[in-house]
Amino acid sequence: MRPIDADALMESIGCADAVKYGNRDRAQQDTSYSTMMLYEIRDEIDAQPTVGGWISADKRPPKQGRYLVWGLTRVIPDHNDEPNGYWQTKIAQWFDGIGWDCKVKFWQMLPEPPKED
Repeated sequence: MRPIDADALMESIGCADAVKYGNRDRAQQDTSYSTMMLYEIRDEIDAQPTVGGWISADKRPPKQGRYLVWGLTRVIPDHNDEPNGYWQTKIAQWFDGIGWDCKVKFWQMLPEPPKED
């Protein structure tokens, strides 16, 4: 399974503004009823970016919750309240930029747990 960005896919194949009923004008109707070959659709799906990967906490902090994070683990706080320590990947509870004892720089969603057979 490779999750992709559905909005990016709809934009790339030109159907982001397509509707089945209620087209606002002739241009939208032409877009809505245009035809793509299956191999063209397949090529566009293959070209889409995979969802996931590391997200900068500085650019887009997550909501509070549990995430896979990359951060600086606190050993001894220095005088500027910056952690001294080492970088590591861990699962942490996000709270206001700090994941437990880790100054978070990057994060990503946790995968779904495996299903038991």
